[in-house]
Amino acid sequence: MGSVAAMLKEAGYDVQGSDNELYPPMSDYLKISGIKTFSSFSKENITDDVDLVVVGNAVSRGNVELEHILDKKIRFASFPEILREFFIRGKTSIVVTGTHGKTTTSSLVSWILKDAGKKVGFLIGGIPLNFGKGYAYDEGTGGYFVVEGDEYDTAFFDKRSKFMHYFPDVLILNNLEFDHADIFKDVNEIKTSFSQVINIVPQNGVIVANADDDNVREITKKVYSKLVTFSIKDATADYYAQDIAFSEDLSEFDIVKKGEAIAHIATSLKGEHSVYNILAAFTALNVSGISPAEITSAIARFKNVKRRLEKVGEVNGITVYDDFAHHPTAIQKTIAGVIKSNPDKRVIALFEPKSNTSRRNFFQNEFPFAFKGADMVVIGKVYNYEKMSESERLNPFKLVEEINGTGIPAHYFPNIDELIGFVADNAKSGDIILAMSSGSFYGVHKKILAKLQERI
Repeated sequence: MGSVAAMLKEAGYDVQGSDNELYPPMSDYLKISGIKTFSSFSKENITDDVDLVVVGNAVSRGNVELEHILDKKIRFASFPEILREFFIRGKTSIVVTGTHGKTTTSSLVSWILKDAGKKVGFLIGGIPLNFGKGYAYDEGTGGYFVVEGDEYDTAFFDKRSKFMHYFPDVLILNNLEFDHADIFKDVNEIKTSFSQVINIVPQNGVIVANADDDNVREITKKVYSKLVTFSIKDATADYYAQDIAFSEDLSEFDIVKKGEAIAHIATSLKGEHSVYNILAAFTALNVSGISPAEITSAIARFKNVKRRLEKVGEVNGITVYDDFAHHPTAIQKTIAGVIKSNPDKRVIALFEPKSNTSRRNFFQNEFPFAFKGADMVVIGKVYNYEKMSESERLNPFKLVEEINGTGIPAHYFPNIDELIGFVADNAKSGDIILAMSSGSFYGVHKKILAKLQERI
């Protein structure tokens, strides 16, 4: 929502917006873009000169602004509708989907196209460091538009997944797992949604699919478009990564097409999940006519995405990273990636259950095993814990007990100052502190660094 607001502003519209909670980096980003924001909802925010209200999918009936626009019959639309009609129509649409890796893969695709001299617009749910913002406004028709294809629903009045609006010419299917437990009852409902977006890719379009993912293979058994596969396990896939090696500063591997090595990738991105993201982007763009040399050169200069294993700082040999991971699989892969690149360092994993799924008990039994490999785990306050019924919320006390049962020392601190003090007291030179949350985590990253600096 923040990025599409900035795109509309750049396209010449007057834009303002409301939310209950605004925090960096998006709050800073909106301020720099000159967009007026309200930190609460009120019908007074919808002034008489408003021509169109874009309704985010977090807004539901009962919201005072929504009730006002319905009462007054003010024109409104969903965010995906606006994106399609104002920015995607008339361009080659590359839609990046998957339970994990959408933001990084979308950022890679956008950067490679830009670096190759192509005309490209994009909308990404994060801030790629190569661009410094999560969007690029591309005026007119022609060229490419890259969009992070979210499977979450569109709006209170349209329960289809957002990606159904994006006219995919190239559709990337990176992985598929159960998530968004507040709107999907099981993984079969999610597979149905992904099957629907597959069904709107045109005959002259391309579906780029992860051959190592069982669910992706299942939903791509019958397609009406060209199907191209990628893998790190199956050498018969159309694009295959081999000789994967990790070091503290570099991940390297070769990409093989039809038995021939066509590229050597060297990147600062860490972990096996990053190999999949790169392989997905490489496959989609090579199929679209970008040469292996152009893709490889751009990947080598890709700077990652803000809050995707982002190094926040280092004090006295203790390094603090910030990551967006909030699903058990994402947490597991993020920790594994850190360990593979730093096998001799201790990892202290911090986790804030903030997302709609992670703060509920859907993954109560999976979370204890998501922290495998960490040397210590610290769980922060469950977001809006008091507002959920006991039967639906994640039990942090049980979670900590079960993590301890796996042999990893675990602690729960609902008070952020106590959490910061505990981590600072227990961190030693050479340690990696990895903070994971889909939200701001109360700025824990910088506060820990400040506390460590105080104690030198």
